[in-house]
Amino acid sequence: ENPAVAWSWVFCLCAVIMAAMGIYHFFILPRPQSDTTNNQRSIKELFVSFFSKKGIWTALAFILLYRLGEAQLTKIASPFLLEARENMGLGITTETVGRIYGTIGVIALLLGGILGGILAAKHGLIKWIWPMVLAMNIPNLAYVYLAYALPENTWIVTACIAIEQLGYGFGFTAFMLYLIYVAQGPYQTAHYAICTGFMALGMMLPGMIAGWLQELMGYDWFFVWVCLCTIPGIILAGFMTILTERFTSHYPKRILNVHPALIPSFCGEGFYGLKVHEEALKYGVKVTGATVHFVNEIPDGGEIIMQKAVEIQPDDTPETLQKRVMEQAEWKILPLSLEKVCSSLKK
Repeated sequence: ENPAVAWSWVFCLCAVIMAAMGIYHFFILPRPQSDTTNNQRSIKELFVSFFSKKGIWTALAFILLYRLGEAQLTKIASPFLLEARENMGLGITTETVGRIYGTIGVIALLLGGILGGILAAKHGLIKWIWPMVLAMNIPNLAYVYLAYALPENTWIVTACIAIEQLGYGFGFTAFMLYLIYVAQGPYQTAHYAICTGFMALGMMLPGMIAGWLQELMGYDWFFVWVCLCTIPGIILAGFMTILTERFTSHYPKRILNVHPALIPSFCGEGFYGLKVHEEALKYGVKVTGATVHFVNEIPDGGEIIMQKAVEIQPDDTPETLQKRVMEQAEWKILPLSLEKVCSSLKK
C-alpha cells in the first residue's frame, strides 16, 4: 500500500537480477583469442584512430539522429497514457500501463529483435537496412492516432503499443549491427564503447527537451513532431556504406576503391585515414603512394588496377603526407582506373 516501499522493492529486485546476470556472463561468455590487453595503447591513440575512420562524421550523425524521434517519444509515452482524459491523455491506470508494457510490449520488442537478427544473419544487413529503418520510425504514427482518437478500449491501446514496440525491436537490430560495423578495426572493443556513448547521447539530449515541447504543443502535435523528427535518421541511412561479402560477390570487378598506400604495404583491416600515413612514417619508408583496386570481401584484398608512387619528404607529417598522396596519386589514378575498367567492359 506504500508506493515508496513498493518502488524500493522493485528497484532492489532489478539490481539483484542485473548483478546475477553480470556474474553469470562473466564466467559463461567465451573469450576469443583477439581479446587481449595492450598496455601500450594510449587513450589519445584510441580516440584519434576512431575519429580518423573513413566517413566517421556521417556515421556519428546517423548514430545521434537515428532515434531522434524515439528518444522524445519514450519520455512522453507513459505520461500520455497516465494523463487524465480531460487533459487529453488516455487516463489509464499505472497498473494497466505496467501490464501493457511489461507483457505485450516486452514480447513485441523481443519478437522484433529476434526477427531482425534472423533476417540480418540470413540475408545480410544491406538487404534489410531500409525495412528496419522504416520499421523503427513509421510505427510512431500509432501515437498520433492515440492522441487524436483517444480510444477508451484498452485492447486498441495495447495493439498500438505492441506495433510500436515490434517496430522498435526490429529497427534497433540494424542500429546495433551498424555500431559493430563502425567499430571494426584494431581497437574494436574501445571503439564500440565510444559508439555506444554517442548512442546514449542521442537518446539523452532530445529526451531533455521532450517535456518542454509536449507542454508547448500538447500531446497531439507533439507526436506529430516526433514523426517529423524521424526524417533526419531516414535520410542519413541513405549515406551508410556497408559492403558485405554477400554484396561484393554479386558485383565482381565492378566496385573500385582507392587506398592511400602501395598495396601490399600498410593495408588491410584497420588501415584507413591518417593511420596509413602514420604507419608509413613510423616505419621509415622513403616512398609511399596510392593504389586503385577492385573491392572484394577482403579489406584491400581485391585485384590491383593501378598504382602511383609518391616520395616522402623529411619534414612530412601524417597530415601533409595525406594531402600530397591525394593530390599527386589518388586524384590522378582513380579516374584513369575508372576509364580503364569502363573500356574493358565495353569490349
